Amino acid sequence: MAADFSQERKWRVRNAKALSQALVSHLERQEQRLARQKKSQELARRRTAARVGREMKKFWSKIDKIISYKVKLEADELRQRHMQKHLKQLVEQTEKYSTALAASFQQEVEESEDSDFEMIDEEDDETTIEEEERNHAVSRRQVDMEVAALQHEGEMPIEELRARYAAMEEEVEERESSEDEDFELTEEEQDDETTIAAEERRAGPVSRRQAAAEVAALQEEGELSIEELRARYAEVLGDEEVLADQDDVVIEDADDAGDDDFVPTRREEEDQADDETTIEEEESNFELDMQPY
Repeated sequence: MAADFSQERKWRVRNAKALSQALVSHLERQEQRLARQKKSQELARRRTAARVGREMKKFWSKIDKIISYKVKLEADELRQRHMQKHLKQLVEQTEKYSTALAASFQQEVEESEDSDFEMIDEEDDETTIEEEERNHAVSRRQVDMEVAALQHEGEMPIEELRARYAAMEEEVEERESSEDEDFELTEEEQDDETTIAAEERRAGPVSRRQAAAEVAALQEEGELSIEELRARYAEVLGDEEVLADQDDVVIEDADDAGDDDFVPTRREEEDQADDETTIEEEESNFELDMQPY
């Protein structure tokens, strides 16, 4: 019986030790598991906090960019308003000065010219145009004279034509030399702003309408070609020659009334001759007249 009790006692002790060791190991494993859970939770919280921090940083960086852009826009708008205000002041000041200058100029022009101007009603119809055409028309006799002179020159030999126009050139040169001898420069003349101002004062004020008309005429002539300008001034010179020839024709008609078979004299043929030499002289005179002073 004693042996049985001792064996049972040993068995119970061994069971108690095994149970206690199992309990201790269980508690240790539970503590380790709790520790691991806490550690994993801490890591998860840190990851979440880091992610939230990065997102907040991005958000506020975007907000910073937006605020800086708005501040820049406000600064640009403020600077633009200041510039517009300054420009408006400059424009108003310039308009004020230009208005005052135009008013003073207009007042001077009106005082000098408007009192002397009178409006005259002019009638410009087909009747007046026909009268002008009749006054400036070329007579049939003059046309016949020119045609006869040209036909006569066409039948002449080259030597006679050269001799005739050589004599005409000598006569023109003598006339030009006589005109040049009449001019003598007695004293030196000064051409500066003072003399120009004096000439303008002596000439009197020029109206705005006259100045505008002259400027428009010059602009129109500037847009024309050389051939059109030559034709225009040739017509002007031709009208003057036609008027002079008409006076000669009237005198000749009075002397030779009833004479239908008119034969031009040598002098008249020379005066009416129109060849390359006279054309070149007229073109050179026209170019000299067209040169600016």
